[in-house]
Amino acid sequence: MSVIPKDKLLLSTYKRNDDWHKVRRLHLKLHPQCEVCGATKRLAAHHIRPYQWFPKLEMEPGNLITLCDTHHLFIGHLNQWSSYNPNVVADAAEWRERIKNRPKWKLM
Repeated sequence: MSVIPKDKLLLSTYKRNDDWHKVRRLHLKLHPQCEVCGATKRLAAHHIRPYQWFPKLEMEPGNLITLCDTHHLFIGHLNQWSSYNPNVVADAAEWRERIKNRPKWKLM
């Protein structure tokens, strides 16, 4: 697998594949909800392994996970856009379970 060294990478100069919008659209059609919270609006097809560092994975459907805007930043980028989460799939599943099984207030 080809990896671009981090010290050689300029994120602002990376040119996206011209067909990325098609891959994104298909991914969101097949996976139409956030993997963390189940939201169905304001979704991102997030790259599990950053396409800037792994250019051959940019168009790979298996390298994508659906996240809403909130969880894209929090889970996908560890709350900082200049970072990425190598454990995004496991973390999304863990948070999904936490949300599903969260304690609920009982009304008196």
